[in-house]
Amino acid sequence: MDEDAIRRNISGVLVGAIETTSKVVTVAMDELLKRPSALVGAQKAAHDDDVAMVQRYTWEAMRFNPHNPAVIRYVPRDAKIGRGRARAGDTVYAMTLSAMFDPSLFPKPKEFRVDRPLENYLHFGYGLHRCFGEYINGVQIPLLMTSLLRLPGLRRAGGDAGKMKMAGPFPEHLFLEFDSSG
Repeated sequence: MDEDAIRRNISGVLVGAIETTSKVVTVAMDELLKRPSALVGAQKAAHDDDVAMVQRYTWEAMRFNPHNPAVIRYVPRDAKIGRGRARAGDTVYAMTLSAMFDPSLFPKPKEFRVDRPLENYLHFGYGLHRCFGEYINGVQIPLLMTSLLRLPGLRRAGGDAGKMKMAGPFPEHLFLEFDSSG
């Protein structure tokens, strides 16, 4: 990359990091709260200081509601895509959400499983368009989730407050409650 490309990418990471991080933590927590046994496993990993396992729980939770369910790309020239073709000028919607339910890469895709290869997840894109934020988010998101998962008696707030509310593509709120530790 030249210096201009480096500046654009650093700026993109800075701008995108806050919204992406906030959305991923909120969505992943919501998905774990929907699955009590997964929540218990994630909490155990957090209490055991197993941040790598918290990451596995988080990435699997995000598979059910990814922060970026589709990647939109402009096609500059005719191209073969899978079994089909895209013509110059087309817009292609690569559906990462459905791809992460492909049983050839995600056996038993409807099951919540933390034994899946991390490289199969498409949360940060693929190939040339893989997000640079992957490396920062691979550290900060599991650490944020670990901190939340350690809260005693972590649960949804009652009523509508405990339901995730979206404002466009981003969460507006998801209120949680936990027990005071002392």
